[in-house]
Amino acid sequence: MVYVNDAIVDGADRNLNVAYLLAGSTFMLPTSSGVVYDLGSGAAAFDGANLLPGQASMGLNGALRLAWPAPNITDTITVRASGTLAANAGPLMQLRVNGVILGTVEVRSTTSTDYLFSVPKLLPGSKLDIAFINDLYVNGQDRNLFVQYLKIGG
Repeated sequence: MVYVNDAIVDGADRNLNVAYLLAGSTFMLPTSSGVVYDLGSGAAAFDGANLLPGQASMGLNGALRLAWPAPNITDTITVRASGTLAANAGPLMQLRVNGVILGTVEVRSTTSTDYLFSVPKLLPGSKLDIAFINDLYVNGQDRNLFVQYLKIGG
């Protein structure tokens, strides 16, 4: 990932903050082992001459460089949920594992329905979040998300 437009504009410092990299069935944190921040613009961002450990905040032009790992999203989490609609939209349910958003789904069913998410192998101490991200009350309609349970694995 390359950051090419570092600047200070009207006293505001423009930086790029990277929470995670996600492609298909693989995700990686910018601070993972083996990730480096190669400082520079153009070809200098890939020359390996000015390296820092990988980091989430890129305050200077450069590239986060890494070897992309093998797919690491190998487990599933089933969330049984239902919702109430408002303005013809259901609640948006978002699943996060250790702060990484691994899926967002609109829950349009008013009866309990299973929603499956692909996730990395969960280790003891992993933090799971189920977030309701579009709460709304309009014209007497109250959008809500109801989570009955979640199940890890098959």
